[in-house]
Amino acid sequence: MSKSELDIHEEMLLPFKNQFYLELPPDPRIIDPARIRALRERILSPYSYKWRGEDADFEIAEAIFGARRAENPKNVVHLVTDMMLRDERGYSTRSRFPGPEFKKQYYVTVAISTLPKYIHEHGPGAGLMERLFPGFGYDYQFRGKFQRLRLAKEDELGPWIESDFQPKMLVAAVLERLERYPEEAPQWRRL
Repeated sequence: MSKSELDIHEEMLLPFKNQFYLELPPDPRIIDPARIRALRERILSPYSYKWRGEDADFEIAEAIFGARRAENPKNVVHLVTDMMLRDERGYSTRSRFPGPEFKKQYYVTVAISTLPKYIHEHGPGAGLMERLFPGFGYDYQFRGKFQRLRLAKEDELGPWIESDFQPKMLVAAVLERLERYPEEAPQWRRL
């Protein structure tokens, strides 16, 4: 790990350094609806093809998960939470049957992950939908050159998104809902 990547880790962890919590602290990653709208519009724009090929996936991860660029351009650094069992003195255990003196404590750390290809592959786009809006699926219609997609859950239907590529439409539909309902984004969502 280079010094610059170590600096990114330190900066991201600064508010949480050496902190343990009985309950998870509030997630500092805020969804900005204006930024989400701009991303969606740019994804669907026929003039943004170079950006879609080079930076779109990172900007999605940055806007939704607070990701930062890693040294390897295929990876991103992002905050994650974890849990351990600790006693009053701060000692932890890996025992399958810990004593009553050990309590669950949460902490925040960083992870390095491969940057998903949200708008280029179906799996990462579907995973994004499942992480942000569990229980949602989508309707897809394809007739010749005509394609459209919308998010769907029981009686709740999103607006139709029309474009030329299904993964791109799926991410645009997720962003459209996230723009309207940023408060529905789960706390401590994982990349």
